[in-house]
Amino acid sequence: MRRTWSLRRTDQRGLTLVELLVALVMLGVIFGGMFASTSAMARSWALGQHRVWVQQTGRASLDWMIRRIRLAGQGYERSWASCLPFYRVAEPARFAFRADVSAGAGVCGPFEELEYAVSGGRLVETIRGAGGSSTSRALTVNEEVGIITVTDLNFCYYDIFDQLILDQSLSVVEGQETCSGAVRTTRLADIYRVKVRVRVVSGRQGELPFDIASQAVRRLEVLP
Repeated sequence: MRRTWSLRRTDQRGLTLVELLVALVMLGVIFGGMFASTSAMARSWALGQHRVWVQQTGRASLDWMIRRIRLAGQGYERSWASCLPFYRVAEPARFAFRADVSAGAGVCGPFEELEYAVSGGRLVETIRGAGGSSTSRALTVNEEVGIITVTDLNFCYYDIFDQLILDQSLSVVEGQETCSGAVRTTRLADIYRVKVRVRVVSGRQGELPFDIASQAVRRLEVLP
């Protein structure tokens, strides 16, 4: 008698269409979550880097202005007494002074007249020289998404005893010390310390403004 052996394989069926679709959906959810998380991290990093760049640009502009203010009157000689006082205009949002920043004659002796103010949302330096010549340039620069806007520029003026010049008053506005009132001409020579605050905001939508402050002290050699 011949025996016939038959081999029966079990559990050899493939995935059904429903199981395959479920697996694909699960993979899509996993990779989608990974992509969303990576994209959010990249956006957060880019935003942080951009804000740091804006802060550095604002700080560089303020530092440039402070270095210029510290030059006021340096190299003064008594033969240029008619050039005094070296601080010419002292207003809450505008400051002008005399300093020797270029070769040749200036508006008085060797001194040019420098002025700092906000124009069109930008911090602008104006230099006036001999013969009525004048040049202006913006210290805050363009960026790839717009303009770094200066929304506030404020000057506070103190005497040698570190007291606010009487023509000014001090208040707190939006959490920042803010001075108002212009120093009259007869008191310009009393200014010893100049405190400057700049408020800057990026051109990117949704970014908050931030404040940068610094100060400059009159050099002793400026005194007549």
